[in-house]
Amino acid sequence: EAAEDPLNQPVEDGLDLPIPPNFSLPEKTFQFPVCAISKSTIKVLDLAKRGLEEAVLAKPFCSLRLFNTVRNVFELWCAVVPTYHKSSLDSLPQLAAIAHNSAMYLAHRLISLGFVYKQRLTAALTAADSSDNNSHHYHHAAASPTFIDIVPRLRQVGGEMMLSSMRLQRDAVVSTLAGMNSVGSERRLSSGVDQAVRQFLHQLKHLQKVWSPVLPTDIYYRCIGSLLNAGVEEIIQRILCLSDISAEVSGQYCSLLNQIVSKAPEFFTPVGKEEDATTATATLEAHVKKWNKFLELIFVLNSSLRVIQDRWGEGSGILAREFTADQVKQLIRAIFQNTERRAEVLSKIK
Repeated sequence: EAAEDPLNQPVEDGLDLPIPPNFSLPEKTFQFPVCAISKSTIKVLDLAKRGLEEAVLAKPFCSLRLFNTVRNVFELWCAVVPTYHKSSLDSLPQLAAIAHNSAMYLAHRLISLGFVYKQRLTAALTAADSSDNNSHHYHHAAASPTFIDIVPRLRQVGGEMMLSSMRLQRDAVVSTLAGMNSVGSERRLSSGVDQAVRQFLHQLKHLQKVWSPVLPTDIYYRCIGSLLNAGVEEIIQRILCLSDISAEVSGQYCSLLNQIVSKAPEFFTPVGKEEDATTATATLEAHVKKWNKFLELIFVLNSSLRVIQDRWGEGSGILAREFTADQVKQLIRAIFQNTERRAEVLSKIK
């Protein structure tokens, strides 16, 4: 009875794991996404292939060294590109995006590069590995010539180059929106506030032009969405810090912030492509975490005490999902004069 139990069968009997019938892989499985890479990346891959071809034809002693030389080419790429080009990567966001794509493309190709030469290289490398007393200084490829172990390093380097550029762009966004601290009058916003918002939108438009044709679409959405989110979050925090917002200024804030609302979906329509407004808005909402909070802020700035109270819904309304009770109270105190009605509403916001 024990022998009939599938769990007690020898391991060898369970090695065959057939693909289920009618099983189809997604169309884009193992496909690298459409994006731009540098010409030098293609040259590096061509150099690697020539080196491997020479390794196939060389004697075992030279074959092992040629194989490890090819591996070292990619190790050098990881070490040299981020440091030698650091200044350009920091100042040119498009170059950072291309460097990121190039690293990911190399990683993608290295996953299968070793298998392409497996049949022709394994015997030579095995002979060299067993006969060379100094082979411990090199990568042991006796089992199978592979570059798989370099793939995580390439992906890490590519990600770090893009993230470093993203951090600089985020800092630029925050620095630009610091202009919202400009002090105006009780009846009019400072021109610095309007200029800050316009400059913020200009920065995003520029990044759309340089990133959209270069990055894979999903990566572009995540990048532009992250920066838009950083911007709206900064705006929210700066308005929450205001202690007094007159009715006139509140209306001007609404008008200004609605410019962002109207322009933002455009950033989620890649250059050269056409998407309907509904699709762009859905993509925007999926990639900008604070978007609904931003919309609720505009709503509060343009609403009466009664409407705000209804929106709060005793702590279970739409407004309560985005703002804490203390934040809503702060906005009410800043926007509305000290009256019994205000005090009554504040007492119900908890």
